[in-house]
Amino acid sequence: METLMSKQDVYAPIRKEHVSIAQIAHTIASEIKDYDTLKYAVDFLLKIKTKRNQWKEFIKPALEAAFLAHKRIKDIEKEIDLPLKRAEEEILKPAISKYDLEQSKVREEKQEELSKESGIEVTLANENRISGISFKTIYSAEIVDMKELCKAIAAGVVPPEAVKANPQFLNAAAKSLKTAMYWPGVRLISERAVSARTNLGVEEEL
Repeated sequence: METLMSKQDVYAPIRKEHVSIAQIAHTIASEIKDYDTLKYAVDFLLKIKTKRNQWKEFIKPALEAAFLAHKRIKDIEKEIDLPLKRAEEEILKPAISKYDLEQSKVREEKQEELSKESGIEVTLANENRISGISFKTIYSAEIVDMKELCKAIAAGVVPPEAVKANPQFLNAAAKSLKTAMYWPGVRLISERAVSARTNLGVEEEL
């Protein structure tokens, strides 16, 4: 805990400075009323952009080190777990499931045979049931024809949740088509953005 706190304290002065800048920005924003105050606000905005770039460069080594450390330990986790994972999922579980299915089929055939002989329905106990093991059928689905699925959604046969929209594709289309985007079921959203060019020559939208 002490080590963690000491690491956090390294950022305390920067955190304090950034909070102060945000407070100043709030005051400047509330006082924009003419060209001079607008110019002052823009100049302060550019200073903030420079500060943000400086902060990103400052924290970058720590982020990279943390990412690499996390990746290494995750790789070790997967590597050491892999033999057990394969033993469970690729060796024992399939073998147990196969044997149970075979025995279920044998039991069903015997039940059917005894039922025919006796004239009453016969149910045999599962003699292979072992505590700690259970079997279940897992169902999943895959789309084989997107157009047909969309038709079914339009007809009300299938709920809309069956198809997930692709925000990245839609946003890219909106940026490309702009006001010419007229797609059924899609609403074009336009927002006014302010671009600020820092002293590094980088233009960023806010």
